[in-house]
Amino acid sequence: MIKSKAFVIQKYIEKPLLLKGRKFDIRVWVLVTQEMKVYFFKEGYLRTSSAEYKTDSETIFNRNIHLTNNAVQKFSQNYGQFEDGNQLSFDQFQAYLDENHHEKSIDVKKNLVTQMKEHVTLSMQSVRKKLNPEDRNYCFELFGYDFFLDTQFKVWLIEVNTNPCLEESSALLKALLPRMVDDMLKLTIDQIFPKKRWRNNADPDFEKAEKIHKVPKYPDYENMWEFLCQIGMFKLTPKATFSSVQKVASKTPGAIPPLPEVLEAGGTT
Repeated sequence: MIKSKAFVIQKYIEKPLLLKGRKFDIRVWVLVTQEMKVYFFKEGYLRTSSAEYKTDSETIFNRNIHLTNNAVQKFSQNYGQFEDGNQLSFDQFQAYLDENHHEKSIDVKKNLVTQMKEHVTLSMQSVRKKLNPEDRNYCFELFGYDFFLDTQFKVWLIEVNTNPCLEESSALLKALLPRMVDDMLKLTIDQIFPKKRWRNNADPDFEKAEKIHKVPKYPDYENMWEFLCQIGMFKLTPKATFSSVQKVASKTPGAIPPLPEVLEAGGTT
């Protein structure tokens, strides 16, 4: 007898977009601050498998083919053979698409990341009652969002991870992770404990002495977290769609505004 009233129904996508014949997914980081503001880190990365993609009965349970998690792939004999740490940057992925799918004119940031932001916005709004239900002060959380592409370049949300892996398992992550964490703390901890409060008699060259985590194409002092929305201020109506919410959010730098055809004003009750 089925007792639960809530279910998660999943379907395996048999025709994923492949990278040189191998499966991959995309990890991006999302931050929710103490003010319930949602931020999207501007760079993510691809996680690739170590074996050719197949779906026959003999290989369907092969974890090295179907699971791209680094925790799985690092035990493969082919780990790191194709990409450093089985990972690719957005720029490397863009170069691959330009060479192998040029007829599609796919822009990673404009076409794919935009879809990811839409998924993040709606998924966060959908669980607004579950986030910080005790209404605690001064708390924040980092999430790891995993996405998947099909052969039509549609972005699918696979899962959202709390406590995402922060292992520097490639040169790419050695560059991204310190910057990501440092910029995250500037939006959270540093807002509660500003430097001026504990920097007594500080060296005037303190700012110059700070550790700078360089990421190519980004100024050293630019915060790489992009504000996406503020959750809990509005509730979605059945008419809301990814594209409509994205259009509204793109016009407003702050919280998503209420439009009759998209959002219905309301609290978090």
